[in-house]
Amino acid sequence: MNYKQLILILLTLTTCAWAQDGWHVVAGGSSSIPVGELAAWFKPDAGVTIGYGHPGQRGWQVEGRLEADRYSKENLKGYTADAVSLELEHIGLMINGRRLLTGTPQLGLFINLGAGPHYWKGTRSAIQADSSMGVPFIEEKVLEEGNWAARLGTGLEWRPIPALGIETSLDFRFVVGSLWPTMQPNIELEGVSGFSTLNPSLRIRYYF
Repeated sequence: MNYKQLILILLTLTTCAWAQDGWHVVAGGSSSIPVGELAAWFKPDAGVTIGYGHPGQRGWQVEGRLEADRYSKENLKGYTADAVSLELEHIGLMINGRRLLTGTPQLGLFINLGAGPHYWKGTRSAIQADSSMGVPFIEEKVLEEGNWAARLGTGLEWRPIPALGIETSLDFRFVVGSLWPTMQPNIELEGVSGFSTLNPSLRIRYYF
């Protein structure tokens, strides 16, 4: 066997490996940037993702992802910022589809589409009475619900070797849910209908 035949065999094996895009596990982190009504309550915070995927039909890859996000950095103004503490967390199973838009499996731009059930819990702290400001005592409120979420975005994945994929992505995610308003004097906390976020993410995939 001469070196030209060896190179041809190696190229063939490499091409087959790239073409498989097979079963894989995925893990990553993201920044969850509130948009719309949610941005008046919270600043950006962090989320994590783990999942498992396999090849689908017509060039799609299907992943089941467990996603968890927590918001605890308030974006309140004025008197409310000192009087109220807020927290929102949600966890869910997102069934995600990925498909190559342009490029190659070694370096390509993908579309991400996903949806799935989510559980969320929102907490607004008790508000202490303040006679000087005309604020009555307001009890803590906790809201929680099981509902749905959806996402749409794109991601760029680089595979330095066939078994390893490194993806950066930007997605828009919407979680169905509502946080109630608190409109007592000086505590003007508008309600939130739907939890909308932009999610820049970094994910690592191991293909096998």
